[in-house]
Amino acid sequence: MKIQVISYEKKIQYGTEHNYTYSSLSEPRAFDEFELNIICLQTKELWYSKDSSKDSINAIKDFDSLKVLIDSARKSKVVICFPQNYTYHYCYSGGKYMQSEQLKDMIYSLKGHLNHLLANRCRYDFVYENSTTLCGKSEMNAAFYFHHLSLTGTPITLSNGGEHTTTVLVDSHLLLTSLDLSSKNTPINDFLVAIGMINDNSSIPEWISDYKFNDDEIQNERIVNAKLEIENQSNIIKEANEKLLNNMFYKRILYENGDPLVESVFDILDKIIGCNLTEFVDEKKEDFKIILPEITFIGEIKGITSNVKNENVSQLEVHCQTYQDYLETEGKKEIIKGILIVNPLRNKPLEERDDVHERQIDLAHRYGSLIITTDVLLLLFEAYLSGKVLRDRIIELFISKTGLLTVSDFI
Repeated sequence: MKIQVISYEKKIQYGTEHNYTYSSLSEPRAFDEFELNIICLQTKELWYSKDSSKDSINAIKDFDSLKVLIDSARKSKVVICFPQNYTYHYCYSGGKYMQSEQLKDMIYSLKGHLNHLLANRCRYDFVYENSTTLCGKSEMNAAFYFHHLSLTGTPITLSNGGEHTTTVLVDSHLLLTSLDLSSKNTPINDFLVAIGMINDNSSIPEWISDYKFNDDEIQNERIVNAKLEIENQSNIIKEANEKLLNNMFYKRILYENGDPLVESVFDILDKIIGCNLTEFVDEKKEDFKIILPEITFIGEIKGITSNVKNENVSQLEVHCQTYQDYLETEGKKEIIKGILIVNPLRNKPLEERDDVHERQIDLAHRYGSLIITTDVLLLLFEAYLSGKVLRDRIIELFISKTGLLTVSDFI
């Protein structure tokens, strides 16, 4: 079998059972040149980041490039070997890495790294547990397993005793495994038998498959048809998961703050207003500025654990006045409207959140600004997507409405 093994600096190499090609993460060969591509992330040296946060690794751009190859593979299969519980090193300074943490203690960040390979392909929970899995005659170790309750795909190998999923078939081309395949002595054939890549009965001669007996042709046809159906269903699942992930990108405005909140709000505003906030330069003043022929919206975006406060509304007014001063300096005139998009009490479920207090609404009225909570913004976006509210109506609302935008204003 022709197998490409891709790993950090070609550190993962196996025996002589197959026709192996060894590639680095940065220089892989075309996947469809091979029957199987093994992307092995099981080298300790891979899990280093010069950044001061745990949001990346030094080889993250290689992950982005590999994702393109994974998505474009048509004939070959791909196995991604998830890391064992290595020590993650980060915050490079003075010629050394100053901080470290075990991968088991940073699973959320770890999944963020892995999503550069898997974005829009599957959903899973990754759980720390040292276990063994029987593959053929060999027992293989794993430090993590895929939680079956949130898993998208078909379990292929299960740990001994606990029966937790250690290998999963995501679709007809892609498998994920947490089994340790990092050693030169890895019983690779036992693993390939377990995932259905080779037959463990090597005594059967190749020519025998050409001899048709009884209903062989009927059964082979049934297999072909079933595989086609599986692929069709896998495509349906993949498309549905992509849509769910896209929906989650917008739903996160109900619980996020900071850059993730701003990113999703920007995308919504771009669509419902018809602007392009990707060109907006954050100068640490207002969070957004939308210049339309009839008005300029000056915006503040907040994700807070408290309810809306006077200072949130007042800070928006400061941004509006600062921009007004700039216009006067430049000899320009624009009608300015302040918009506060806020995710208040973001750590609570929506049904447990208090209404925005009247004093903050009154303050917004006095300033001529508009408060939009993110739950209302999401419902407005949903109404826009369904065609119930048109863009002109939304812009008109943003211009004319002051105080607090409510669902009754547009539905």
